[in-house]
Amino acid sequence: MGLIGMIEEAVRFDESLLRIRVYDAAAPEEKELKRRINRIAARTGGTCAGIAARVASKIIETGKTAETVISEMEE
Repeated sequence: MGLIGMIEEAVRFDESLLRIRVYDAAAPEEKELKRRINRIAARTGGTCAGIAARVASKIIETGKTAETVISEMEE
């Protein structure tokens, strides 16, 4: 992945983190969200932006909290 691709990925990741915080005001702090999402991405082979987007989507689809969705993904 080139420099532009890395920047685009970082922007998508930040955008998804903002969506998580908008959908669930009680979501963990940004630093904690990043740490946990990075760990999930490393374990599953996905991208951080992809995992964060999936968390945001699941919050909307299921009505669960960010904490619950992330905990389920960590299992």
